[in-house]
Amino acid sequence: MGRSLGGLITRELLLARPELVTRAGLMAGCGCADALITTMSAADIELADSGVKIPPAVSAYRQALQNLSPRTLNDEDGLRDRLGILELSGPDPSTIPAQLGLEVVPNRLPHYRRITRPCLVIAFQDDLVVRPHPSRELAAAIPAAAYTEIPGCGHHGYLERPDAVNEAVIGFLGG
Repeated sequence: MGRSLGGLITRELLLARPELVTRAGLMAGCGCADALITTMSAADIELADSGVKIPPAVSAYRQALQNLSPRTLNDEDGLRDRLGILELSGPDPSTIPAQLGLEVVPNRLPHYRRITRPCLVIAFQDDLVVRPHPSRELAAAIPAAAYTEIPGCGHHGYLERPDAVNEAVIGFLGG
């Protein structure tokens, strides 16, 4: 299982060492960075390189808006807890440029046509970081891929709707 950047690593493993994998789950991933992903990454790298220190509460609120669905944002009690967690677990600014540079993926879709292992591509309906259509494109590029879209969750869909994600993954792994 790989989500977002972890999915990129999983896909590259499927190309480089397919014998190590029998099947793979890929959540919130794409085969090439689009204009929004490229711009978000460049903006975050520029901010990290500027040396500006963002207060934890600002970082938490920004992460919530970027990664959670409207459904989660409208759950007042749950949101308060999530904001507290996001405030305490903000990203380490020194790691941001290296990670974000990896998110700007050139078009790897032609390469992913060589993946032979069964894959489940999971998109999250309200994901603003990797919207569902790039995940659909990814699934279409991998010959043995199935696609599912989990409603009512954002980029952190596995945290927002764990039962739905687990059901999809268990169904895939049991198949």
